[in-house]
Amino acid sequence: MANDADITRLTEELIAIKRRLVYALLENGVSQEAVAAALGMNQSSVSRMFGKGGVTKRSSRGRQKEKIEATDA
Repeated sequence: MANDADITRLTEELIAIKRRLVYALLENGVSQEAVAAALGMNQSSVSRMFGKGGVTKRSSRGRQKEKIEATDA
C-alpha cells in the first residue's frame, strides 16, 4: 500500500514529466493552445509553466532547460 510520502513523490515525478512534455512540444513549434488541448489543460496554465520568458526563443533554451532541471531536483 502506498503511503503519503510515496504518493507525494509520484505526484512530483508526474508533474516533472508533464513539464518536460510541454517544453518539448512548445520547442517543436506546437502552439500553447494545441498543447493545452492535448493534455487537458487550460492554455493559460501552459503559458504560466515557464514564466514570462516562455519557450519560444532558441537563445533561452539553455536557461529554460536549467529551470526545468532545477525544479525537478
